Amino acid sequence: MATSMEDVLLQVPQVRYKKGDGSLFLMDQRLIWMVENKDTVVVSHPYADIKSQKISPEGKAKVQLQVVLHNGVSSTFHFTNKSGMPAQLADRDKIKEMLQSLLPKFKRKVDRELEEKNKLLSTNPALLQLYKDLVMTEVVTSEEFWSQHAQQYTQKQKQQPQDIGVSGAFLADIKPQTDGCNGLKYNITPDIIECIFKTYPAVKKKYIDNVPAKLSESQFWTKFFQSHYFHRDRKYAESKDIFTECGKLDDQEMKKDIQTGVKDPLINITEFEDKTIDEGYGLTSEKPANSTGTVSQAMIKRFNQHSIMVLKSSKNAGNDNLQQNGADKSTINANGVSVNGQTSSDGPVNKRQRLLEKITYDDLEDTNNDSNTKSVQLNLSKVKLVPPDIEKEVRNLYLALCELLKHFWKCFPPTTPNTEAKLIKMHEALNRFHTAKLKPFEDKLIRELSPLSHHLTKHLNQLLNAAYQKFNNWQKIKVR
Repeated sequence: MATSMEDVLLQVPQVRYKKGDGSLFLMDQRLIWMVENKDTVVVSHPYADIKSQKISPEGKAKVQLQVVLHNGVSSTFHFTNKSGMPAQLADRDKIKEMLQSLLPKFKRKVDRELEEKNKLLSTNPALLQLYKDLVMTEVVTSEEFWSQHAQQYTQKQKQQPQDIGVSGAFLADIKPQTDGCNGLKYNITPDIIECIFKTYPAVKKKYIDNVPAKLSESQFWTKFFQSHYFHRDRKYAESKDIFTECGKLDDQEMKKDIQTGVKDPLINITEFEDKTIDEGYGLTSEKPANSTGTVSQAMIKRFNQHSIMVLKSSKNAGNDNLQQNGADKSTINANGVSVNGQTSSDGPVNKRQRLLEKITYDDLEDTNNDSNTKSVQLNLSKVKLVPPDIEKEVRNLYLALCELLKHFWKCFPPTTPNTEAKLIKMHEALNRFHTAKLKPFEDKLIRELSPLSHHLTKHLNQLLNAAYQKFNNWQKIKVR
């Protein structure tokens, strides 16, 4: 059934599909065919799944259009307009032309998703190996793999990228152009607007207060570029506009920052004088009589303000990272004395345990038991007998099985129908993994390394048997 939120782009009645009469619809996201006089969708093909379309050759008795999907499945529609062959051809051409305009848009979207997935696989060898072990062996489908097992990689890719720094001269790069009427025209982009908001929070506040309630966006930026606040590096008389208060707000923020202070000794945000190091030949220099309100002081003040904003942004970013890392980690003392700065009550117990372990280690060092030595040597010899390629296969089997088991055990307790359905799917995936990956590997070990075949896969089988037992117990409880 078509949802009410979908838009119908084109509707063509009198279209037959598999000896049934109905109507063909082109929606905004998919192609559907519905039975005549019924609200039932029989055929539904999203545009992203359609590979191509074919039409019947000229002169053929039937006017048909075939839609071929990426998985090889095709659907053929027969146009049966009662007005005759010209009307049937016109109906088919309408569908064909609109499909020609729609399919490339969704094809680009699919291609872009495939490129992102290929990039993820090429840059993450562990993910590529997991894809080979699970998808290429048909243990799980490709959709399940990307939605569940590769979720942590896709989430990392979707994380917000690092913010680009703001240039100190970005306003100087905005070059005005004459409009032919003794006026100036400024072309500003969203990036420039974002830079202005980052550098001058007071302007952002004015933007929120005035746009669009009092001024349009173009009027606001016109007033900004005409304001004394924008031209304050030049020696202009005071003018009354909406940005007059912004300079005062900046001064207040600078006073707060000056009182707080900056730890870097090379940064002097309180100095606004334009002088050389040798001027005055002493620790202090005399200020000129007309030093107040000069253009140079305004520029130095603006540079200092920009430096303060840079320091603030780096400090905030550092605090965010510390908070994020601190939320995911807990402080654990190796000696068991303190945890997160608090004294643990298990201190004496842990100390006694460490002393007992030390005594045990001393006893082991002094032992002369030949049987223990021989068993250790035997175990080492078994390890040395495992070829590197077999060792790599065992490691890959562990990674793939642990990934499946992680999602299997997450389903317990299955309290919702969706969780139960996922649990059954994961149990089936474990069975397929056992049949497609583990059993062939065990057969290979019997042929090549018969003495070690049982030892290398013993733990893998234990993990699978524990999952099977848990699933069987759940089924028994559910039947009751």
